[in-house]
Amino acid sequence: MNRIRLFVIDPQNDFMDIADAALPVPGANADMVRLAGFIQTMTSSIDDLVVTLDSHSSVGVERTTFWMHGDGAAVSPFTKIKAVDVEDSTYLPRNKSLKPQVIEYLRSLEAGGERTLIVWPVHCVLGTWGHNLQGLLAQSIADWEYATGRTCEKVLKGLNTMTEQYSAFRAEVPSADDPRTQNNSVLMARLQQGSNWLVVGGEALIDRGDRGAAANLGRERGAGIVGEQAVQVGAHGRLLRVLVLRSAATSSTKRRRSSRSSSRISARLQP
Repeated sequence: MNRIRLFVIDPQNDFMDIADAALPVPGANADMVRLAGFIQTMTSSIDDLVVTLDSHSSVGVERTTFWMHGDGAAVSPFTKIKAVDVEDSTYLPRNKSLKPQVIEYLRSLEAGGERTLIVWPVHCVLGTWGHNLQGLLAQSIADWEYATGRTCEKVLKGLNTMTEQYSAFRAEVPSADDPRTQNNSVLMARLQQGSNWLVVGGEALIDRGDRGAAANLGRERGAGIVGEQAVQVGAHGRLLRVLVLRSAATSSTKRRRSSRSSSRISARLQP
């Protein structure tokens, strides 16, 4: 039987389309209901379960509470801020002593030519309801732990208030004095171990970095990515389409079995 390692990205209340969520995504709650059902159905086939949690303070460089306009007015959610905007005082950190550090950060962020700071509403603050796992998914994980005697690993990301961290593997601009922001080689090594299949899903954008990381992980495992389109929990807003990484097959029979397993996994994830 093909074994599964399940990697779930940010399945938290603040991203659900339910009352009081800070950043609701249309369809997200239904996606997590399906994912919870998948875990319940496939419990005996899941060898390992890792969940990432977007984890923040109430004030940080990527949230509205950190910023103000030059005249002191509040900054609206989803505002894009560049280094030049801070240099000319169009936008300023509320703690003005951080201005030089913020300018340096924004320059580093923009250096690759692809990223600009986006100011988000306050969300996923540690210790709050919004930070918690979606309820049915949390119960399905607890049931999996009870049934298997294993523990779901929960990986916190975003704890450094002076850099964004969308990816579980590293921050947008790693900090030399904070290992939490640097390449998470322990997580990468864990996801490379064992099972025939690595199934990835959750509530997050699949950006170039994470897609590249998934591809690199596949190569490290001697694996191929088995379709983003066919195997998915859903495709709403920030939803990360499920990627299934197949361990290298050594014969055509094994490859055919892998293909059939992919179809079964896909069927269990579809609405």
